[in-house]
Amino acid sequence: MRDAAYPGPLPFDVGSIRISAESANPGKEIFVGIAPRSDVERYLSGANYSELLDLSFRPFHVEYRETRGSQQPPLPSGQDFWVASASGAGEQEFDWKILSGNWSVVVMNTDASPDTRADLKAGFRSELFGPIAASLLAAGAILPGFRC
Repeated sequence: MRDAAYPGPLPFDVGSIRISAESANPGKEIFVGIAPRSDVERYLSGANYSELLDLSFRPFHVEYRETRGSQQPPLPSGQDFWVASASGAGEQEFDWKILSGNWSVVVMNTDASPDTRADLKAGFRSELFGPIAASLLAAGAILPGFRC
């Protein structure tokens, strides 16, 4: 995996993502955050964790890579590298304006204990879709008038 320098903003607004998580473990609070991949790798170094490698919906298939470790990471809320995060009981959610770089999303128990189970949702919003749709509609209205 590559180390990414802390990236700056893109030259245009790509959009934003919304990520929400809710613990599926009764009585456990959930943490969800996004950070530069290199910081997450350092944070989880020596810990036991699962990494999502592939997700398909038709047919539904999930592929994980299990990393075995013997250390429990420090509490996620005490780390200063998260660019967006939320934690607590019930559904936790944040919006993040997409920046260039190599990023990781982390979902874990707020107390950093093992056996994290969560219900996750993600969404994407972009202001680019409006101009693209308008351009396609305009092209569709103009092109039928042309004959070769």
